[in-house]
Amino acid sequence: MLGYSQDSRLPAEFDATASLRPGTNYLAVQVMQWCDGSYLEDQDHWWLSGIHREVLLYVKPTTAIIDYEAQGVVLESSSSSLSLSSGPITASTAEVRVDATVRLGLNHLVGDYTLKVRVFTEGDGELAGESSTTAFLDHSRTAVMPVSVELKNAMLWSAEHPDLYVVVLTLSKHTLGIGNGGVLDCESCRLGIRTVQMGFKK
Repeated sequence: MLGYSQDSRLPAEFDATASLRPGTNYLAVQVMQWCDGSYLEDQDHWWLSGIHREVLLYVKPTTAIIDYEAQGVVLESSSSSLSLSSGPITASTAEVRVDATVRLGLNHLVGDYTLKVRVFTEGDGELAGESSTTAFLDHSRTAVMPVSVELKNAMLWSAEHPDLYVVVLTLSKHTLGIGNGGVLDCESCRLGIRTVQMGFKK
């Protein structure tokens, strides 16, 4: 068994690498109607059993971004200068902070690898900012590569104006020449930036 997930409204991922064999492989999913968490999930929805999301298999390269966290932060120095007009809310300066966990495959040499982070506006795809970092990777352990991207006049997320950014991570060999310009793996996600403040009579 690859794994077990109990929350029916959240995605679940399982590493199937060790279970795959050459030739044809079969993936089976079993859905159980009741569990000890059924009472906790009894909140304003129909009691229907089944699979609510797609089931898929995807392959990652041996040298890959195996996990990452992206967080949008309004810098403290600009939190007092938020534009709170009837239109979109903006901040003079914000940061997208990314912590990526990277694994080096045995088929790649020990050495320096570069993680590049680019942030695009979701609507028109304009590049809002980019930054990169380089780390020495070996086969003994995974490495966490932190990157911060500064955004000027950042659009903040709100219920009235749900502005989002697209964060793209690219892992490559520090010295180019491997495959497609040295690119080994890519990941992307949508990210909203917001801040909460309490002001006088507001």
